[in-house]
Amino acid sequence: MRLSSFVPINMPIAFGMIVTAPTPFNTILWQWINQTYNATLNYGNRNASSNYTEKDIAKSYGAACVSSIAVALGIRKALEGKTKHMKGSKLVIFNSISAFFACSTAGFLNAYFMRQTEMQTGIDVVDPETGEIIGKS
Repeated sequence: MRLSSFVPINMPIAFGMIVTAPTPFNTILWQWINQTYNATLNYGNRNASSNYTEKDIAKSYGAACVSSIAVALGIRKALEGKTKHMKGSKLVIFNSISAFFACSTAGFLNAYFMRQTEMQTGIDVVDPETGEIIGKS
């Protein structure tokens, strides 16, 4: 779950969000998969000196999944009259735009909630020479 895995793992996820038919099932499925990956990435890259509870992790994951699905479905619902007969490149562009807004919203909430403990309590500041904890940020 290091950042170096972000591109190779997110490529198939992005492909699925953009290319699959814009059905509610596909929207929910791909947004859920994307936020599941993002939550594990954020958790894997958290500051180890901060204490996270299972409740913190569940809240972050839930907020990200619900928000991404709600935004994606909301955009599709709001524009369904205009997109009902879309095909080809227009449909791909629409899928890209709705997936972008959903992922942007959820990505922000995912990172915010996952790092909320660090923002509230700070992280350990370590003396680089001695390795001794000298305080909190």
